[in-house]
Amino acid sequence: MHRFISVASLAAITAITSTTAMKIAQTKAETPVDIWVKNSLDAFDLTHKFLEDGIFEIVATLDGNRSQRIFINSKTAKFGDMEIWDIYS
Repeated sequence: MHRFISVASLAAITAITSTTAMKIAQTKAETPVDIWVKNSLDAFDLTHKFLEDGIFEIVATLDGNRSQRIFINSKTAKFGDMEIWDIYS
């Protein structure tokens, strides 16, 4: 009986540890580059950089020595069949 409990406990600890390690790995890799956004920015020859948190940053130069910073989030939301990106400035 004690051996069964020990094996069951070991199995539970292993499962919890593995799941936790997978979640940590997923969290670190949850900022993938959205290839569609990257290809679109490249196609329009827009200079951009990819920030650590999964966001594209574009700096647009305006007349009068002004500039506008634009941010596009790689993480999307679904609304029906549509995929929605957060774009803010």
